[in-house]
Amino acid sequence: MKGLSVYLMMFMQFIPCLIMASILIWDYNSTEILSALDPVHLPKSFVVAVTVALRYIPTFKREFGYIKESMRLRGIPYTWEKPISSFSYFLVPQLFRCAELAGEISAAALTKGITNPIRRTSYYQVRMHRYDYALLAILCIGVVGICVF
Repeated sequence: MKGLSVYLMMFMQFIPCLIMASILIWDYNSTEILSALDPVHLPKSFVVAVTVALRYIPTFKREFGYIKESMRLRGIPYTWEKPISSFSYFLVPQLFRCAELAGEISAAALTKGITNPIRRTSYYQVRMHRYDYALLAILCIGVVGICVF
């Protein structure tokens, strides 16, 4: 029972991060995210890593569906009796696909001039709106909740 309560408490603390990530994934494209993080003067490697991670989540979901369908066609069931072997059926193809996509993303980033030392310009003008301040408040509440509990 105590393990379940700890799990629920961790899940509740993680909800603000999930909300922020889902909004960033579905409402903004990677160029807008890069443009918004540029004035904050974060290290370029961190900004690129965050953008790539956020862009990979929908791809991960899509690939997960492909793997699940492939397992179904081959007659490989996901069973709770053997969770480690069942999990490996999902993990191994996902890791190979991730490695392949990493090469493609690196090539795209180099093409877009990510290694250029000159500050990049953007078509998008980034400003904070009420919606953004509300999301920032949700994030801060989540961070405070994690620190308090």
